[in-house]
Amino acid sequence: MAGNEAVTAGDGGERPGAGVHRWPVSARLIDASSSRMQMRSVLLSLAVAAVLAGCSRVEESQPTAWSALGLQGKTLDLIDESKIETYRFAEQGLVAATLGTKGGAVAAPLYYWRIEGQALVISESPGQQGVEELVTPAIHGDVVSAKRKSGASVQYRLAKSNV
Repeated sequence: MAGNEAVTAGDGGERPGAGVHRWPVSARLIDASSSRMQMRSVLLSLAVAAVLAGCSRVEESQPTAWSALGLQGKTLDLIDESKIETYRFAEQGLVAATLGTKGGAVAAPLYYWRIEGQALVISESPGQQGVEELVTPAIHGDVVSAKRKSGASVQYRLAKSNV
């Protein structure tokens, strides 16, 4: 068949002339070729976008001081798959805590909080040694990263308290 010969397409040719169309072969090849080119162009654009997104710089947290976060009236909620650790900071150095495991036991003690130097100290009584001490706070958006006294890194979501 030469490049410009007509091809008959239809319902199988059972009835002469019924549903029969004559298209030049070259027109069919151009349509299929342009569709493939458009698809390649879209796929190439998506691949370039994916590579560029993967190369984008990860924004880092900015070091801050606990006092700069204005904790009174705010909540720190631990970002963790299995643990619950939420602190709601109130007036007069009080902090309502919710501690436990997701799907397990939960406690809600009332503690005291203060800032000593660069540490956020949460204790059972004012001036007492902390049951929790967090140092080296850094913030990125609404996420506060810190280190526990033990050296373990933690992240909390900082939000305005509803109370």
